[in-house]
Amino acid sequence: ANEHLTEMALSRDARQIAVMARGEVFVLSTETGYTRRITSTPGHERHVSFAPDGRSLVYVSERDGDMDIFEARLGDPAMKSFADAGPIVETKLLDTAGDLQYPKISPDGKRLAYLADRNRILVYDRTAGTTATALPPGYLYSYVDEDVSFDWSPDSRWLTASAGSIVTKGAVLFPRLEESE
Repeated sequence: ANEHLTEMALSRDARQIAVMARGEVFVLSTETGYTRRITSTPGHERHVSFAPDGRSLVYVSERDGDMDIFEARLGDPAMKSFADAGPIVETKLLDTAGDLQYPKISPDGKRLAYLADRNRILVYDRTAGTTATALPPGYLYSYVDEDVSFDWSPDSRWLTASAGSIVTKGAVLFPRLEESE
């Protein structure tokens, strides 16, 4: 075991594994064993996950003084995975004055849910560029990392969350997310 490995995320086709090691993002090909470093920053990255098509990753980076959401995507349409030779393009996807955590792309790839300021869950529509509130402040508060969890339904229409820190116990089913506000 490697004591510096803190997270892993598997791509939908199981051909790639994203890992967090020493605060940086790496992707390992399960077919070839080749590992490619994705980030090299002064900040700490965390909360990595794949887009459904395996052509992009989202993660949180602390490089600008707070936690913002970044995306790394394959820069050439001929590339099939992060293990392929070719450019990787990184962009800051969401930047706020507060901290953003746990970015999760919906199974259809159209939305991104995340925890904002440790007290609300927001959903970013990747196509329209708009944000909707799935769970407003007052229903949960994250005191420590990993004490709040949420996930998408397989059809990308619902979010469920464990909001056990305060106020609510158990799972919360959010309204169907047809249109972002």
